[in-house]
Amino acid sequence: MKRALLIVLVFLFGACGSLESTLSKNTETLINDLNQAAFLEFYLIKKGHNPLVSPYSIQSSLLMAYMGARGQTAKEMAQVLSMTLPQEQLGDSFSQLTDYLLAPKSEQGYKLKIGNGMWIDDNLTVLSTYKKTVADDFNGDVQQIDFGAPTTAVETINAWVSEETDNAINHFLSPQDINPSTVLLLTNGLLLKGPWASPFNSKLTESKPFLTSKNVSLDVPTMHQIGMFPYYEDDNFQILALPLLSENNQAELAMLIFLPKQTLLTDVFDFFYAKQQQSPENFLDLINKFENTQVNISLPKFAFNKRSFLKNFFLSIGMKDAFSRSADFSGITGSKNIYISNAFHESFLKIDEGGIFAAAASGVQFNLKSALPDQPPRPFNANHPFFYCIADLKTKLLLFMGVLNDPSLSDNGDKPQ
Repeated sequence: MKRALLIVLVFLFGACGSLESTLSKNTETLINDLNQAAFLEFYLIKKGHNPLVSPYSIQSSLLMAYMGARGQTAKEMAQVLSMTLPQEQLGDSFSQLTDYLLAPKSEQGYKLKIGNGMWIDDNLTVLSTYKKTVADDFNGDVQQIDFGAPTTAVETINAWVSEETDNAINHFLSPQDINPSTVLLLTNGLLLKGPWASPFNSKLTESKPFLTSKNVSLDVPTMHQIGMFPYYEDDNFQILALPLLSENNQAELAMLIFLPKQTLLTDVFDFFYAKQQQSPENFLDLINKFENTQVNISLPKFAFNKRSFLKNFFLSIGMKDAFSRSADFSGITGSKNIYISNAFHESFLKIDEGGIFAAAASGVQFNLKSALPDQPPRPFNANHPFFYCIADLKTKLLLFMGVLNDPSLSDNGDKPQ
């Protein structure tokens, strides 16, 4: 009997170039593949107010499943995930990327945690080769669990998710998410938490108007500072990077804000996505045009919690075999006896004066040209909808993406500080 493989994805956000020389060409290809898939995923997934996803977390769990896929199932998953690397080369490249992201660090820089988990029902036999792939290439925890006792199983998995996300996501699964045929669960937890390299002074935060996507002006808490930041603008938009405090051996993570000069767009991300489709230049290639510029910044504070169901999304873009009874995951169990029953994730993001708290259940020195010292500060007033992402300035790897179109809906409940 075909049994269900459940994919679980979790994201967390927190408040507050060229490739690293040690990364291989295959890892560079992997990063390009991941980003290519990220743009399409966000373009198709985003909906409603303030959409937020961590494409890196989505891809981490699905790539674990892909490593055990064979035949048509593997072909469809590779297309949906934009994977151009051969399956047999993917594990080493993903492992190298993880090692780069998790380089040892002191208490001064940001905190990044990436955890993968494989939860195996007591009645399911999983190949030792696949267990080794999850443990070695995906830095994964391999654990036995009894899905026949869903309440206990959910409590165990939720405790793992809570630990991986510093208590930002505590009730990710409910017993109803586990059905009688569930025998294997793959999870990913991603935590990013750290201070801005240049923090905002909370004494300067004040209520300012924000023009929402519905052409309604609302007063929201808005941060302010003047300083030197990576910056670029053209006739259509401004791009600002807010780097996190980091050390030389860390990835150079930053929040990138894409602010259109047109205050009201039907869909902010669609505007930027269309620009990319019209030009061979990638979204993130604009990083190469950054200049270290004095900028006068006004930016709303915000915090959001989002839960997304991804099964229908993946079915709509061609990943059908994996969710059907004809699925071939024989690289996991040695036979065609499991299929993916569902895929979903939860994400939390908080941006404030101190920095970032973000989570999901994600070289060559980067040099900036300097602006002329006598130029006045460039105004960057984020008082209308904008697209943002968290990315590594060294490798351009995307960890998460979102659109802020109504900060008044900010969730400031019982989330970690």
